[in-house]
Amino acid sequence: KHRQSRKQLQRGRNLSIEAFQTVQALKRAKKDDNMVEQVFESKVRRLLKFDMLAVLRELLRQNEALLALQVFKDVRKEYWYKPQVLVYADMIKMFASNDFLEKVELLLLYLKIKRYHLDADTEGFNALLEP
Repeated sequence: KHRQSRKQLQRGRNLSIEAFQTVQALKRAKKDDNMVEQVFESKVRRLLKFDMLAVLRELLRQNEALLALQVFKDVRKEYWYKPQVLVYADMIKMFASNDFLEKVELLLLYLKIKRYHLDADTEGFNALLEP
């Protein structure tokens, strides 16, 4: 089939303007810890639940490992957060492919801590077991 029939990637489809701007601001600030913290204060922590999760997914999609981990740590602190095995699986794969093995261990520790709060998620557990 024609390439024109492919769906557009994240931008414009699943990301709100606020989420898109947050991803861009994080990527611009990533070399300066103070700037990253300012972006978290001014943008990330003000996002709605859906947008915060969309930012996390987009950073994972763009292979922004350390920024994704920072956003994930903030997401975990939210009152509405419920652990999703598929998110853990995506993050573990990304960190493993970037040789951040200590981050993989950290995520596995988070997963162990939350294991009693995990819903039965066959797709997520299967993703964790894939090579």
